Amino acid sequence: MRLANIPIIGLTAEAFAARHKAFLAIGMNDVITKPIDQTSMISTIQKVMFSFTE
Repeated sequence: MRLANIPIIGLTAEAFAARHKAFLAIGMNDVITKPIDQTSMISTIQKVMFSFTE
């Protein structure tokens, strides 16, 4: 299926590491925590996108 490789970045207000691990375990590629820091968001998007182009 062509859509099987769409990257998923979760956005949450939960900052606990255990919850982030749970999000990754269900298939998200990464998680961004609110309030959103622009530099961190861009870095996360780039990291996920580059991992899909390799």
